[in-house]
Amino acid sequence: MRLDLERCGATLAAGAGHGVIGIGANSVSAQAYGNSATNALTLSSLHAAGASGAIGNSQTHTGAVTALAAAASIGTAVMGGVSACTLRASGNQVTAGAVGNSAVSTIAAK
Repeated sequence: MRLDLERCGATLAAGAGHGVIGIGANSVSAQAYGNSATNALTLSSLHAAGASGAIGNSQTHTGAVTALAAAASIGTAVMGGVSACTLRASGNQVTAGAVGNSAVSTIAAK
């Protein structure tokens, strides 16, 4: 991701002087999942002994799971000279995560 400063109202094609240009708290994220499941079971019973139940989950994944955050760019750019300026890129992150199998199961009683 490159922030287009011209679209934000600052044209820096001729350079910059006596200023601060900062790009911060941006993130680029790529996430990949082979299998993902969410299971929920809610039980209620009129009997004093209560209700019973179970959740089962079985997943198989045989191929590669790949997440790629490529060509991501976070920064500042000035065409021309820079005089007494601060150009800052901080607090930014580029992440990629891959999960083969994921399951979340919940059982609740009323």
